[in-house]
Amino acid sequence: MEDGEYTLLDYVSSVAAFSSILYYATGWPLVWRVTKRRDTGIISTFPYVALLTNCTVWTLYGKLADNFVLKLVNFVGASHQIVIFSFYIITPKVRDYSTCSFYTL
Repeated sequence: MEDGEYTLLDYVSSVAAFSSILYYATGWPLVWRVTKRRDTGIISTFPYVALLTNCTVWTLYGKLADNFVLKLVNFVGASHQIVIFSFYIITPKVRDYSTCSFYTL
């Protein structure tokens, strides 16, 4: 293989890295909505914590395997999840109890 030639594996690796980063960014519209409303509502933290754990483990694996792309992509994903989770933590939970049957009696 000459310098400058790319294999199918290089292309697939690039597309996978790009699509992973796009996937990690899917939480940002929710952050925008929560920030505008100033309320987290009934949003579960589980998907964000699970994704943070997943990215962290894959980053550690990439470090052990000495794979720069794997480390970079999952580090970006973990960073996104930390910021998103931080938004969730600092946004107050406002509950609307007017719809509860206890208060309407």
